[in-house]
Amino acid sequence: MSDASALTAAVDELAVTMGPFHVVHANAGILAPAATITELDLDVWNRVLAVNLTGVVLTFRAAIPHIVADGGVLLADRLVDRATPRCRDAAVRRRQSRRARDRP
Repeated sequence: MSDASALTAAVDELAVTMGPFHVVHANAGILAPAATITELDLDVWNRVLAVNLTGVVLTFRAAIPHIVADGGVLLADRLVDRATPRCRDAAVRRRQSRRARDRP
């Protein structure tokens, strides 16, 4: 979903086969492995952004010329489960702090 020319070619081919689009739903996404900010590999993060965010823009950009003239719908879902790194370090520190505070 992050290769603009391949995506445009696929959308163009679909439009030739199916005709104008009434609805375009951008729903592709990949997950980053669960990691803290300090553990997350930057190349992995950039790949997630390329597919999950740029992929939506590229999908809409390729589809807009094929949307029906009297109005079509563009839908985008966002993938949030594990798509962003967890602040696990902070959460662990909060739990440890609460446990220490609650001990007799």
